[in-house]
Amino acid sequence: KGRQEGLDRVVAIKMLLGGFASDPASLQRFHREARAAAKLRHSNIVAIHEVGDSNGVPFFTMDYIEGKSLAGLLKEAPMRPDEGARILRDVARAVHHAHEAGIIHRDIKPGNVLLDSEGKPLVTDFGLAKDVDSKSLLSMTGDVMGTPAFMIPEQAEGRIRDIDRQTDVYALGAVLYR
Repeated sequence: KGRQEGLDRVVAIKMLLGGFASDPASLQRFHREARAAAKLRHSNIVAIHEVGDSNGVPFFTMDYIEGKSLAGLLKEAPMRPDEGARILRDVARAVHHAHEAGIIHRDIKPGNVLLDSEGKPLVTDFGLAKDVDSKSLLSMTGDVMGTPAFMIPEQAEGRIRDIDRQTDVYALGAVLYR
């Protein structure tokens, strides 16, 4: 949590700390996340504001969401079906918007859905996102990346070339089931 001085607003700051800042693959993934999320303008996606470097530490700033994650909410008590459907509807619209922009999230899960103080869901954490227009080989190695409970079988098997919009649609269904 920080303050963007020029605009006098509270923002969330994501930094690449420790040895990760000197690891080329980690640094590329970090910048890929920032670029993927920055391409998206949707009321249910956390907006990126600035990407930079402070004393050799890469960072980006985004909207600060005062609230909790869907994962946190689900730990407190069972959710009413109509409330779960409303949240998933809004998340699905945000994911569709990302797909239309050529971005596949690849890690849709309750922990990556934030609920603001009014209960509005926002998709965050595009750290594993795949830009279908990118020729990057960062995620083409067959490494299994994502959260197993919300992962399509093809992703779990490391079949990277089979990852497409269905990857996120499957995860949305797993979130709804949860």
